[in-house]
Amino acid sequence: MSGKEASQPDAREAGSAQRSSDRAALALQAPAPPPPDAIAFGPYRLLIGEKALLLDGKPLHLGSRALDILIALAERRGTVVSHAELMQRVWPSTHVTENTLRVHITALRKALGERAAGRRYILSSSGRGYMLVASASPSGRQPHISGPNASLPQPPSRLFGREELVAGVMSRISQHRLVTLVGPGGIGKTSIAVTAAHRIAPQFADGCIFLDLSPILHGHRVAVSLATALGVDTYAGDPVQTIAQHIGSRHQLIVLDTCEHILDSVARLAAKLLAATPHLRILATSREKLWIHEEWVCAVPGLALPHPGEMLTAKHAASYPAIELFAYRSQAAGADFALTEGTAPAVTEICRKLDGLPLAIELAAARIDDLGPQELLNQLGDRFHVLVDGYRDALPRHQTLRATIAWSHDLLSSAEQALFRRLGVFRQAMNADAAASVTAGDIVSAALVSSMLQNLAAKSLLVRSENADEPRFRLLDSSAAFALEALRERGEQDETARRHAHYFRDLLEEMWPNEIPPDLDREMMRSMAEEVQAAASWAESAGDSRLFAELVAAAVPLWLHLSLTEYCRAQAELALQWLPDAPEFRHLQMKLNAAIGGAHLSVDGAGARVRAAWSQTLDIARALDDAEYQLRALWGLWADLRNRGLYLEAFKMAQQFHEISRNTRDTGLDAYRGTGERLLGVSRFIMGEFEAGKRNLDCALDMLSSGTPPSIVAMQFDQVMLTRCNIAFMHWIQGRQTLALAHTEDIVRQAIDRGHVISLCYALSDCACPLSYLGGEYDLAERYTAMLMLHSEGPHAKIWNMVGRCFEGMIAMRRGRVATGIARLEETLDGLGHIGAGPIYAQYARALMAAGREGEAMAVIEREIANCVSGERWFLAEYHRIKGEIAVQAGAESEARESFVAALDLARAQQAFGWELRAATSLAELLNRQGRQAEARRILVPALDRYPDDEQTRDILAARAALQFTS
Repeated sequence: MSGKEASQPDAREAGSAQRSSDRAALALQAPAPPPPDAIAFGPYRLLIGEKALLLDGKPLHLGSRALDILIALAERRGTVVSHAELMQRVWPSTHVTENTLRVHITALRKALGERAAGRRYILSSSGRGYMLVASASPSGRQPHISGPNASLPQPPSRLFGREELVAGVMSRISQHRLVTLVGPGGIGKTSIAVTAAHRIAPQFADGCIFLDLSPILHGHRVAVSLATALGVDTYAGDPVQTIAQHIGSRHQLIVLDTCEHILDSVARLAAKLLAATPHLRILATSREKLWIHEEWVCAVPGLALPHPGEMLTAKHAASYPAIELFAYRSQAAGADFALTEGTAPAVTEICRKLDGLPLAIELAAARIDDLGPQELLNQLGDRFHVLVDGYRDALPRHQTLRATIAWSHDLLSSAEQALFRRLGVFRQAMNADAAASVTAGDIVSAALVSSMLQNLAAKSLLVRSENADEPRFRLLDSSAAFALEALRERGEQDETARRHAHYFRDLLEEMWPNEIPPDLDREMMRSMAEEVQAAASWAESAGDSRLFAELVAAAVPLWLHLSLTEYCRAQAELALQWLPDAPEFRHLQMKLNAAIGGAHLSVDGAGARVRAAWSQTLDIARALDDAEYQLRALWGLWADLRNRGLYLEAFKMAQQFHEISRNTRDTGLDAYRGTGERLLGVSRFIMGEFEAGKRNLDCALDMLSSGTPPSIVAMQFDQVMLTRCNIAFMHWIQGRQTLALAHTEDIVRQAIDRGHVISLCYALSDCACPLSYLGGEYDLAERYTAMLMLHSEGPHAKIWNMVGRCFEGMIAMRRGRVATGIARLEETLDGLGHIGAGPIYAQYARALMAAGREGEAMAVIEREIANCVSGERWFLAEYHRIKGEIAVQAGAESEARESFVAALDLARAQQAFGWELRAATSLAELLNRQGRQAEARRILVPALDRYPDDEQTRDILAARAALQFTS
């Protein structure tokens, strides 16, 4: 019955309602009964008149303020007493803050031994006040047990994670005449209601009545059943009127359990009784609210669980109510089970897949002895055949998980049932548009889908998200499994899944053809990715190669933005393998090859697989005259050449890219011009042309920052961030080390905020780790390396992980663990090739030198110097300097001087002032040892004069120390 209908009684009922309202007003004006002289709770007895608290009959010392607070709470036990009331009561003429009240409450709780006893007598209501929630009753007067309260079932011996909710229900009953607990089946509504009723029973002088409505199949029997529970004869006259006359002005609580199947009848009865009786309170449980004016709804959520991905110890996991319930029920069932570091992850995932639903968790716990945690988790895909052994004394609808959901499902109309089962194809929350596109047809009207979704949410069959820009709805996991089973039984699964796949393909192609907005909510993207993966999986299983390929191609921007690189590669390769080699599929083949090439580049860094995919992309793009994909392919081939150490060829590829990006007439490709400048700048940097490279990079940053840069999908990385990394490294080489490190810190912070893992890995491996290490900031380098290792776990970023392991070895060497450092470098360098080779091979040689293996160290350096003929000259000056250090240690001072001079001359020619200072310092130290201080001074002073006096980098401090020795 709607609230509007309930508010329009006929004339006779209106008169009765008015008289009842008058009686209620008089009752409210009447003086309250005097407070009792003593209140008993737990082992305590509070003597109000004497202001004393007894524990097991013996006086317990309390401060006067704490005692006043306890008396104030006891006089209104079961009701929240506000902060303001308590402060006015206890400090009537003194201004105090809530902090003062909080301190006294803490002391009071400690005196009552709440923590040691494992129970709470005083609960806080956030932002409102405090309440004495124990089953406190006037001493010498017990709640009605032999009278009407006898119908109350015994409360559960333990209630997990519901104490605050029970307290909230008790508070609401004190304030509102009808309180309805609403939630899905098996959520624990009855347990909460019974517990709250038992605790609040002392407030109702005329007792509590409990009525289980689940056996009542016809609405007209509700009033008769209630009358029977009240002991009222209804053979003559209207049973509702008879009940109302019987209750009259009594202070009574009626608990109506399981209302959803006869909702209209219960709503009519409740509305009439509340209108006719001034002091009646009703507590109802239902999977849908009653929809009448007097109602206050308390939603019952699942038991609390850890956040997904949260790292848990067994002890921490056991603090969550869902997991605590699972462990308790497993042990109660006689299972040889303990929550350990080994079992906690599986148990946590079981409880999460069961949505924290207490009934489902109890059913699962009963199977733990047969299956063990991991196997039980594996079998939850078939949960309706696994979770079947309920308690024999449970209601039939609670003996299996299937029966619990079927109870709600069977109450739906045929159209609602069709919508419900078709929603089973969704893996995450959906909006009304998605639901209508996938489910509408035959008996499900597209125009009514939005209102039907609201109805299913009201019936606790869908969960509505309240924090989205638009309403979104999702099925709980168990409900989704039930819906899919019903969909298969009706033979509708393939058609519904096909519509689901088409919807998400079209949505991705329309919304994000090339790029994901950087400010898009990542949770939304993860939800979308899960839907797309499910759709692609269905298309693959259905043998629809075209739909599968279209879905994969459309999903590439999404997957790459989420750094699902390896998954993207595998799906693209499978789609390409299945796709017919026909002209109509050439554009699709080109997009899939580009996705494969980008993924291989991220995982391998370089190699035959990278070249094959990008070369195929370039051939198709040229055949289709697609300038954008030509640029993408040229970028991929440039990166492969660079990472293989073929720098002159990479420079030529960068020139091709630059030429096409500048000359194309497609204004949509303007964004690529900045990338063209960046590729030239990076190539020139590698070849040691620092000034020219810096001009290219500055131009690239201006272009990329002022316009829209190429998408992450097109160029694999955030191009603005990469350019800033390259410029930071250029600052370091040119002697601006403090500025370089400051920029690096800002780059890493922005990369973290951006949320793109592969771009973050680049920032760490190609900028933050080497610059902090070269600058002698080893603690910072260690922190950046730890970040790199964390974010490069898994196959999506294998190459970055290898770089991270090299830096771990380099740091180990600096910490004095030379053998460990050498071993880590040697196990990694062969697979790394030329990626990041300069600093890493240099430090490998230094590690060998520290281990007394000068011959091997010299061989490594001479090999790297020889490799520089391929064009890599950016680190050549430093190679010559380290060669000189090895020669010094070997006692070959003449050869050392030659190497230091070569390093110094090259650094000056390149205007690489960072290398110049190092080379000058090493040469000066050698000259100082040879007694040639004047010559050492002539070399050092010009190099140091480039830096301000307040500059304090390690290289500058070392140079100043060498200069001081010349005096």
